[in-house]
Amino acid sequence: MKKSVFLMLLLCAGMNVLFAQLTTPQLYSPSNNSTNMDVSQRLCVTKVSGANYYEIELDTTSNFNSPLKQTLNASSYNSSYSYYYTSVSNLLYGTKYYWRARCAHAADTTGWSAVWNFTTQFTLTTAPTLISPVDGATNVDAQNVTLTWDALANATSYQYQVSTTSDFSNLAASGTTANPYVFMVLPGNATYYWRVRGSDGLGFSPWSVIWHFSAIINCDDPVYTYQYATDCHSYTWQGETYTETGVYYDTLSTLLGCDSIVVLNLTITGPSYGTDVQTACNSYTWIDGNTYTTNNNTATYTLEGGASNGCDSIVTLDLTVNHPVENEADVTACDEYEWNGETLTASGDYTATFTAANGCDSTVTLTLTIEPCDTNGINENGIVDITLYPNPTTGMVNVQFTTNNEQWENAEIQVLDVYGRLLQTVETCHGASLQIDLSQYATGIYLVRWVNGGKVMVVRKVVKE
Repeated sequence: MKKSVFLMLLLCAGMNVLFAQLTTPQLYSPSNNSTNMDVSQRLCVTKVSGANYYEIELDTTSNFNSPLKQTLNASSYNSSYSYYYTSVSNLLYGTKYYWRARCAHAADTTGWSAVWNFTTQFTLTTAPTLISPVDGATNVDAQNVTLTWDALANATSYQYQVSTTSDFSNLAASGTTANPYVFMVLPGNATYYWRVRGSDGLGFSPWSVIWHFSAIINCDDPVYTYQYATDCHSYTWQGETYTETGVYYDTLSTLLGCDSIVVLNLTITGPSYGTDVQTACNSYTWIDGNTYTTNNNTATYTLEGGASNGCDSIVTLDLTVNHPVENEADVTACDEYEWNGETLTASGDYTATFTAANGCDSTVTLTLTIEPCDTNGINENGIVDITLYPNPTTGMVNVQFTTNNEQWENAEIQVLDVYGRLLQTVETCHGASLQIDLSQYATGIYLVRWVNGGKVMVVRKVVKE
């Protein structure tokens, strides 16, 4: 039933209140189809008698269903011009906005007003210039369409539209690209219209001019598509599993019925290989959980995904197992003997543990015999003394003997380190001196002793620098 005005009787707060049916509000400003508008706007609607609530919808689509839709309450009133308004800010640049209004009171809500629109100002004031296909181009290969245009300064992306109608009501392709070009496949045997606009992230430039071209289906040359893949062991593609590096092909059919050849460039990396070199004393427990007591260069272990490329890493063990070293020294000395930093004055067995060159323990057992010397320091074999010079030395040492008889039996000079290990032996003949060479040894203290008939006659220290 049509009515222009009707009365409604409602019970409100315990009282009978008379309400008039409301009329739909009229949009006031910004005016319809206005352009170059600021991104902050005041939306105004005319006052409707009896209404106490005004609702405005604002959106970038005319059917008001986009995620950007805003529902606003126009609660402010301008008495000079009799309109209600609300303010919006931070609108998108270069964007067309649609808006409408309705009003209400406790008993009635009107329908929506007519839809108006306005377009905000552009941050990019210049539209892109189209390059190709040139306007009016014909026989463009529909399977290989490339749209290109001049890049805009300060543009970060471009929006393009391709349509079979000049008003772009029937889009064949659309999207956004960061480049001033785009590739696409279109249905053939049709005329297409296209346009582009730029964006700087805040809004859009104006649309470019509209160009058109005619596309045809050309199956003479197949369309090639290239794919690249890398895998550790195998790769399944187009229903086939490949285990070797190579280039593989598959022929498909495009939507236009032409051949489309897909080319796969496949790299099978396989596992990486490495060697774990280890040296240990007595035994070594490896990453495989096994304990090895002998040399081993055959054990392997696979670290799944352990390589830098995400593939397996196969490690081979190169193990050297060393063992403790045991040495014995039998020494006869006069009055005292220096060994391992100590001065020994009593006969007996002494043991010390050091680190051998192979990194394991080195146990040295010294069997020491201390014999008394006479008050003049001359032993029974006639050696009074030996003199070492230069001392300290950098290499060569002269050994000078002082004797009182010629009774030498298997006499020799021995060089030992401070741990009692015999390093060098030099036979002595009847004579007053000889030389020993310490240049091959590290810096430190060494012991030089004269042994005659298996007995130690004299021991002296020499410093190697």
